Amino acid sequence: DGLTSQWLAERARWNRNFPMGVDLILVDDTQVVALPRTTRIRGGTN
Repeated sequence: DGLTSQWLAERARWNRNFPMGVDLILVDDTQVVALPRTTRIRGGTN
């Protein structure tokens, strides 16, 4: 599933007014990954 390109574009819009923005914390049963609002995410393929 993952993050859609529409959601990533919306997150980029939210983060335009730094220091306001959205930090992203991804969690599963055994791992945690945090991406601060200053991280730029680009789409790609697996």
